[in-house]
Amino acid sequence: MRVPDATWFGVLVLLVLQSSFLLPPFGAALMLARASLRTGAALSATIAALAPFLLVQVVVLATTLAVPRLTHLLEPSTPAASASSTPSAAEVEQRLRQMMGGGAGGLPPVPPLTTPR
Repeated sequence: MRVPDATWFGVLVLLVLQSSFLLPPFGAALMLARASLRTGAALSATIAALAPFLLVQVVVLATTLAVPRLTHLLEPSTPAASASSTPSAAEVEQRLRQMMGGGAGGLPPVPPLTTPR
């Protein structure tokens, strides 16, 4: 399956998974919380205590579904021209040299790049 906006899809999956940890019958967090209590708590009381958290989860999930751009608020903005252009072989070689310390300090120099023909 190909998704046009993989970040948005990933956020949706994580939100649904987070909600599933709180919901019976497979809610791991819910079952662990009930098991850690010394006195047994009724499932209905536990669900009533979780209702505000589940309501917030549903609101966040609905908001994320309605406004997908919210998932991109914290991403750094990059100019469109530099994001779409492919760097030349010389630029790649220069970046590799910078990352390896330019051959100084005992590091071997970066061999020149060859383009496949």
